[in-house]
Amino acid sequence: MNSSLTLVAEYKDEITGYAFFSGDLTKKDIYLESIYIHPSFQGLGIGKQLLSTGINYYRNPSTLSLTVYKGNPNIVFYEKEGFKVVKENIGDFYGYPMVFIMMTKDLK
Repeated sequence: MNSSLTLVAEYKDEITGYAFFSGDLTKKDIYLESIYIHPSFQGLGIGKQLLSTGINYYRNPSTLSLTVYKGNPNIVFYEKEGFKVVKENIGDFYGYPMVFIMMTKDLK
């Protein structure tokens, strides 16, 4: 039973960020497809709140994983939130080679 969840953060009728999760409700692994916080609202706990709300949507998940390109300045945020690098993959992004990092957070 696959499920996806899109969360939107707002402040005074202005969208400040979003997070998109996917996972199988019958399994223990969920995936953070995308998260974005407008630069004017970064550092206020919005990203942390979106992560927490998304995790709580699923039934007792054991891991949350994501993939990000190497060099993304937001890797620091993921590390602060407890994500660890699992592996690196070389991929193709519209004809350009790129290194992607898979990160996982233990939720137990």
